[in-house]
Amino acid sequence: MRNGRLALSVAFAALAWLVAGRIGLLVGAAVALASLLLRPPASALWVGGVLAMAAAPVALIAEGLSAIGPGFARAHLTAHALVGLSLALVSFAALLELTGLDRTAAVAPSEQLRRGVSELRERVRRARAAPGPEPDPGPSSGEAPPPPSTASSPPPPD
Repeated sequence: MRNGRLALSVAFAALAWLVAGRIGLLVGAAVALASLLLRPPASALWVGGVLAMAAAPVALIAEGLSAIGPGFARAHLTAHALVGLSLALVSFAALLELTGLDRTAAVAPSEQLRRGVSELRERVRRARAAPGPEPDPGPSSGEAPPPPSTASSPPPPD
């Protein structure tokens, strides 16, 4: 499992670099390295992502709301960095859960799906292989139908 987490970390850092350049590489490598060294559960990464996203508007207000224009993004780099960090944390958490590399997850969703499909196939195979009850041919043309059973009818009222 350690090799899988290492491969996921390297791939995540490379993808972050591809998507966001040098800053993406730094953030992706930091998230991946923290994941390898600290091995936090995916739930901790989800919480970190939510907290970073919640902190972004606070940082935007703390830096001062300026007029919207070409310099707006440059004036609010902290909020931009917090949103990027939030997206990196939740992306890595989702990848950990989907690949089954989260140490707290009992079974990865992909493995649950595989097991469910296998179980369904086994049920269908057993249903096809098992002989069913013989169908009742019903009364033949020369016989009268059997009289209804009185044993199952309720007793007459007193």
